[in-house]
Amino acid sequence: MKLKAGANTAPAFVILLYFLFVALDLFTTYLASPDLKFEGNILINYFNLNWDQIILLAAFFTILLASLFTLASKYAHKFFRGSSINNKFSYAVIIRNKKILLSYFAFSCFYSHLFSS
Repeated sequence: MKLKAGANTAPAFVILLYFLFVALDLFTTYLASPDLKFEGNILINYFNLNWDQIILLAAFFTILLASLFTLASKYAHKFFRGSSINNKFSYAVIIRNKKILLSYFAFSCFYSHLFSS
């Protein structure tokens, strides 16, 4: 019996939901503080960013993180496709494999930003 990782790539619904949540986060921030006077984000206040810069940075990092998530999903699928449930699978194999560790890091960043948006 083979362990199946799911789709070859990241689910499109999750990525679309991620873009929607980021857009809603920006929209609610604009509703709460259109002039950014009451913005609580330390980086925005420190660098004195305006709305154009915030939207540009949000779009850049959203596309970057969605791309990393897609690449990590492809690699995780390839990595776990050859694994068997009956074999003794140790975490040392995962820790020694730098690509799968980076994939887990990309998953963590993506899902933490998805649920905090």
